[in-house]
Amino acid sequence: MAEAAAKKQTQKKIDDKYIENIMKRVPKSLLELQKFVVPKISSCWDDIATQLHFTKEQINEIDKNIKPTRVEECCKEMLLKWKEQTKEASADTLIEAIEEAENAAYADELRKEVEKKVDILSDEYLKANVTRRIATVWETVGLYLKIHSDDLSTIKQLTNPSGDKCRQMLLIWLKRNQADASKSPTWKNMYKAMCSLDMIRPAEILQEELLQKYPNIN
Repeated sequence: MAEAAAKKQTQKKIDDKYIENIMKRVPKSLLELQKFVVPKISSCWDDIATQLHFTKEQINEIDKNIKPTRVEECCKEMLLKWKEQTKEASADTLIEAIEEAENAAYADELRKEVEKKVDILSDEYLKANVTRRIATVWETVGLYLKIHSDDLSTIKQLTNPSGDKCRQMLLIWLKRNQADASKSPTWKNMYKAMCSLDMIRPAEILQEELLQKYPNIN
């Protein structure tokens, strides 16, 4: 019995190491999605992979390379490969694939979860819309968002157009990890900043577009 327990413990270490290695290769933007979606779709990961245009050979390769074969690990590996080989990999595309694999309930649940957590800077469409509206006053917005003055000075010295400078400022804001929700890089805080800087109508338009795209957003 002791030998069996030792083997089980050794296997667990191998499995944990495998998962750790996988996670190191996964972009942070995909980690939160994985935490929510993997337990939901693991039982039908291969059907979803088919909808994401994986070939049978690719699916078999994933299944063969997981030792021991476990559906959650297969699902994680599939999502990783999808992210690596697809420039347009997004939550929306994954949700559509889940629906096509006849898992409408999971797809709807995931869609609501994504909408609740959506961040204006994680979506290129929304980032472009924010930049377009604040580019001419990007430094003022940056000061309001409490971007460090040294960072703002470095950006200001660039010869790039104001739109590029604005995007650089927003990227710094996005990387901020704030425990205080009032300082975190969310669409609500950007809306508040724009209103406080007398950009009320652009802020309202941004909010309208957000609510239209993400009806369940908080």
